Amino acid sequence: MALLRAPWCSPSSTTRCWTLRAVLGRLTDEESELYDALRSDAYAPGIRLEQELIRWDWALAQLSLAKPGD
Repeated sequence: MALLRAPWCSPSSTTRCWTLRAVLGRLTDEESELYDALRSDAYAPGIRLEQELIRWDWALAQLSLAKPGD
């Protein structure tokens, strides 16, 4: 099995992180709260998700659990 990098990074890591400061008007209230928390370092300083490192098997499993209309 190939080793995968963690999808999260911080400024102190060797992984390049990009900071997004865009207005994301299509997010739900819950998604907006999470986005704001990540941007304001509520969970840890500078933590960012590298979406290209999200495993497809995990993402597809999460989508299959979602209720229509969520």
